[in-house]
Parts: sequence; structure tokens; C-alpha cells
Amino acid sequence: MSQHISPADRSAAAQIRRKRQRRAVLGLVPAAVVGLLLGAAGAASAASGTATHNGHTLTASNATGLAAAGETITVTGSGYDPAKGYYLALCQVPDDYSYGQVPSPCAGGDGQGSTGVGPSAWVTNSPVGGSASTPIDSSGGFSARIRVKQASTNLDCATVTCAVVSRRDHLGSADRSFDVFIPVSFS
Repeated sequence: MSQHISPADRSAAAQIRRKRQRRAVLGLVPAAVVGLLLGAAGAASAASGTATHNGHTLTASNATGLAAAGETITVTGSGYDPAKGYYLALCQVPDDYSYGQVPSPCAGGDGQGSTGVGPSAWVTNSPVGGSASTPIDSSGGFSARIRVKQASTNLDCATVTCAVVSRRDHLGSADRSFDVFIPVSFS
């Protein structure tokens, strides 16, 4: 036995469906706005960092809210001596970020690695035996990428003060005049 629905009942049912759909959509709007705001806050929490010491400036594309599991950042420098070499890495530094001590230990590993990005980068115009390195331009500028993460085999930035650093390479490891520290934080 089939049931006959009057045109008035169909119209009423259609109106009820439309009201439910509007309520559902309107209910989603606040959730979408909150999601957008939280996403914007997350993006805003990631910020670059810059530090200058002894006329050498170091900038990291991201220094705050870094992903604890790891992320690749770009580190640029200016005012460095192109005749010397430097290491860029995430290292432990004094709690007050004071200069004078070797920043150590550092997240170590295969420098720029087989993928071209590793936990450290060697910046030099005099690479040895085909070692991966980043050149320094004649004005003392460079740009390299490193992969930083909160904890590695010999460094845990959850328990010590860490910074992205530049320091002289193995040919001048006692020279503290090129040390520059950019404080970092992980999310």
C-alpha cells in the first residue's frame, strides 16, 4: 500500500530539511573560524631569528616553534671572512648565551649528507677532497640548509640551552671570534 504525501506536507518536509542544512552549515562556520585562527597562530609562532656578534650576522629562516621531530631551515650569514671556513649546526650553548666557550656538543652526523641537507653544514671556499660544502661569496655572505631536531644522539635541547651557531671549522677551532648564536625553541 503506497502512501500519498500531499504537496503541503512535501513543502513542509523540504523546509525542515533546508533548516537542518542551514543549522549544520552555521554550526560548521564557528569551527572553521576557530580552525583558521589556530592555524594562523601556529604559523605566526614560527619565526626567523637573527644574531650579530663581532660584525658577523647569522640568520635562521625559523628559530622558534621548530618541529621537535625535525625540520630543515636555511641559515644565511654576512660579514664572514671568505678566506676562512665555518661550521653551522645546532649546538649546546651557555644558558645566558655568553660567548667565549666552544659551543658544544653539537648535533653531529654526516655534514650535509647524501641528500644535501644534514645536521650541520661546512661553509668554506677550500673544501678538502670533494667534501660537501657551501661557498662564501667575496663579501663574506653564504646560505646553507641544515636539519635541526630537538634531540639527537649527543644533544637534547629539551634539557639544555641550544642555538643555531656558526663557529670556525677544524682549521681554526680555537678561534671564538666567529661564534654567533641564534637561540631556538621547539614545539
